[in-house]
Amino acid sequence: GAKAVLMKGGHATDEQATDLLITQSGTVVFSAPRLQTKNTHGTGCTLASAIAAGLAKKLSLQDAVQQAKDYLQGALAASNQLRIGNGSGPVHHFFKFYEERKHPLPSHIPSRERGQIVSVKKKKLNYRFNEKMPKLQQTQ
Repeated sequence: GAKAVLMKGGHATDEQATDLLITQSGTVVFSAPRLQTKNTHGTGCTLASAIAAGLAKKLSLQDAVQQAKDYLQGALAASNQLRIGNGSGPVHHFFKFYEERKHPLPSHIPSRERGQIVSVKKKKLNYRFNEKMPKLQQTQ
């Protein structure tokens, strides 16, 4: 069976987003201020991936969860910089690398401001590419 379980508190309504790491040796509480944003799509997958990355770096489980929670907090805090589609948008996975106001999105990422995203329908983006955008190369 599982040696540990992480119970997420992201959908609760408290002022703190509290997660519980339950292991055979006890329970560790991870808490951070709840951030008000509609861009929460993918938080669970982001947290799980960040934990896995920490474990791959040979962090302890507790340190991997703390580092992942800190990363997710930053991605949520910066998520309002993204204006993608309607409704619940994604967290800002690349918040550590740039801030939209100081550094525009890289040219290979379609942007509404540059007129490259025409519409969003049925969860698919329709792009309009121009000569200034680099062409994507297929890899084998």
